[in-house]
Parts: sequence; structure tokens; C-alpha cells
Amino acid sequence: MRKYYRIFISHSWSYDNNYKLIIDLIEKNGLIFFEHSVQEIDLPQMNATDDDVNEAIEHHMLGANCILILSSFYLAYKNRIDKEIEIAKRHHKPIIAVEPLDYKKTAQAVRDSADRIVALQGALIVNTIKQLG
Repeated sequence: MRKYYRIFISHSWSYDNNYKLIIDLIEKNGLIFFEHSVQEIDLPQMNATDDDVNEAIEHHMLGANCILILSSFYLAYKNRIDKEIEIAKRHHKPIIAVEPLDYKKTAQAVRDSADRIVALQGALIVNTIKQLG
């Protein structure tokens, strides 16, 4: 019987193409998973407050086996991703930082929080999810 993994992709509504790339890489590498990420449609309204967003993130993150953070988006979304890291740590969720192949500037906050840092390669991401999730 194959294990069914539950993943949360950090701040996924802000980087649609990269989010789709991650999902595609995971699917192409045969991982059976349920995606727990917060989407814009999950937010109460376009005028969602920080508390609304944090509540939605925490609610979705609770059921996840592990958290994926796209490290190249940290500087643009520092406050939001810091909050996601805080929630993940509070609930003892393993964090996988995913670096684009040509990206070597992962923020120290992400490095310090990540249980693993992997390149944006499907097999590496899937193997790490299996190991930590």
C-alpha cells in the first residue's frame, strides 16, 4: 500500500507559475499527495486581514506532513513566509526549502528554519518529502 502525503506549499497564491511547476514536478515523480496550501479562494475575501490569512494558513498547515518553501520568494514575501515558518515550527512540521537551480541566495532565516534544502528537481523534492513526511 502506497503512502499518501500531505504537503503545504508556502504562500502559494502569490507565485502561480512556480507553484504549478512544483506541483507538476511532484506529480511527474509519482508522489501521491493531497495539497494543503492556501489559495486565494480559501481566503474570506480579497480584503482578508493578516489575522484571516494567518488563520487560513494555520488551518491548512495542521493537516500537512511537511511544508515546502520556495526560497527565491522569501525577500518579496518575508513577513508572510516568516509567519508560515513560525506556524510550521509551532506545530513541529518539517520544512523543506526549495531552491531554483540557479539560485544560491537563500535567506538565512529560511536556511536556519529548513530541515532540508533541495534544488528545484522533482526527484529530490519527492525523496525529501518521503524522508521527512
